[in-house]
Amino acid sequence: MNQKRLDPGGSGGAGGWSFQARVTAYVAIYVLARQPLGWLRTQRDVPATVQSETGGAGDDLRLHLEGGKLVEIQVKKRARNDSNFRDALVRLAQGLKRDPKLLGVIVVGPSSSRTIREDLRQDVKRLSEGRHDHLKRITTELLSKLERAGIDVACIAERLHIVDLDLRNESPSLRHAIEMLSRQISDPLLSGAAWSVLAEKGLRLAATRGGDARRHVGGRAKPERNRCLAGCCQHECLAKSVFPLESRQIRTHPGSQPWP
Repeated sequence: MNQKRLDPGGSGGAGGWSFQARVTAYVAIYVLARQPLGWLRTQRDVPATVQSETGGAGDDLRLHLEGGKLVEIQVKKRARNDSNFRDALVRLAQGLKRDPKLLGVIVVGPSSSRTIREDLRQDVKRLSEGRHDHLKRITTELLSKLERAGIDVACIAERLHIVDLDLRNESPSLRHAIEMLSRQISDPLLSGAAWSVLAEKGLRLAATRGGDARRHVGGRAKPERNRCLAGCCQHECLAKSVFPLESRQIRTHPGSQPWP
């Protein structure tokens, strides 16, 4: 496969997509491919829709899974054990407390602190199994904060997940996602360009605080959109098949029906 065409855009500040935009595009690929993300411990998490900047418990993203489960997601590119991270976790936990059917995920980038990416992530899994032994300091501090907020960790631990996700260029996760995307379009050599379109769309949705990615019937881009994408000039057609509505349209037409 042509390596240059696989390059999903620059990294860092110059020309790079924000981490949240990349996570949005990453999930959108799983929407198209109808494949499980593998983020949830006890659920088959195949996303049917992804929404951006929802103002919900996770605030950054909201997923509707096949089967009807709802997942609220907070995205942190450089998570640190600071007030910003702790407040976001408490806000998500409060949402889980209010809705016993809700699932919560905090997605952290590879530049996040090791105490969050490893210690807290592993401890949250232990808590979900009913284990409170040998917890790390960051976990015991967060447990105290949750208790002060009136949250019984035992009631939410099974539904709270921390995901360590690396979407930097050439990362295994990103290359796997782009490979899946190549199978959703007629010309696999354009998968890198298609990824860039999805990431740019995710960035636009975050900037306008809203948006909706909805899978159409069958979970794959329609043939006419595939032909258009393979025609090399209309990559935006794929994005429209995944992100048919933008926030302004949703606000202007709150009763509009999802695509198709």
